Amino acid sequence: NQKYKGLTWGMVPCHASGIAACTFHLFYNSPALNSVVATQAGLTVLGNTTVAIAAYRIAIEGGAVNTLPWEEGFVAPWKKDDAVD
Repeated sequence: NQKYKGLTWGMVPCHASGIAACTFHLFYNSPALNSVVATQAGLTVLGNTTVAIAAYRIAIEGGAVNTLPWEEGFVAPWKKDDAVD
């Protein structure tokens, strides 16, 4: 499935971010490697964004309803429906 392949590719920046963190800590947090911290932050933001987009695409393909809380027809999942007992 192409949507799951997108999720896999979306996770690559997250993995690279973890590798950057491990590299920084491997060298005992050396100030010479401060650019690695900035790289890790950027990869984390990129990875989280791509994973969120991929998860959204999978949800829509699976039939999820895309209704925002301020739109008509939104059903709050945390509220009980009094009509159903």
